[in-house]
Amino acid sequence: MSWTDPDTDIAQQVDRELKALPQPEAPPTLVSGVMRAVALAATRETPWYSRAWLAWPRAAQAASLALVVMVGIAAWRETPAAWAWAMGVASAAAPTPAWLTGLSDQIGRVMVVARLPWQVLQPLVSYFALLALAASLTLAAFWHAFTKLNTEGVSLR
Repeated sequence: MSWTDPDTDIAQQVDRELKALPQPEAPPTLVSGVMRAVALAATRETPWYSRAWLAWPRAAQAASLALVVMVGIAAWRETPAAWAWAMGVASAAAPTPAWLTGLSDQIGRVMVVARLPWQVLQPLVSYFALLALAASLTLAAFWHAFTKLNTEGVSLR
């Protein structure tokens, strides 16, 4: 007596039946339609702002980077002032519950403690950032000089 798995038999039978079917054929206009669509997409000029950020013009990259840095600095520096303003507006409109006032004080204390490491380490971080910038510019200058002196070019291997 041989025991066989009914699921395996069904799977093998379905596999045989599917392999016996003829291959479907594409309509004759499919290839020409796809080629026409690809050619149209290749000739269409996309605006610079819908491309990847690295493909933007350098001035737009610099402006967007400056904007992101300014927004980050503003968010970091002005959070307590914005919180105080929001609490002032809220307290002028309606009485402030005691728990919200306590929460406001706690958040203010957390912000002060969160800024403390930056205030302590800012001179050191600034020094190392300038040192890294100088080292990067020096290495870029050496690389430029090396590629200019090497007449055969640099191998990417």
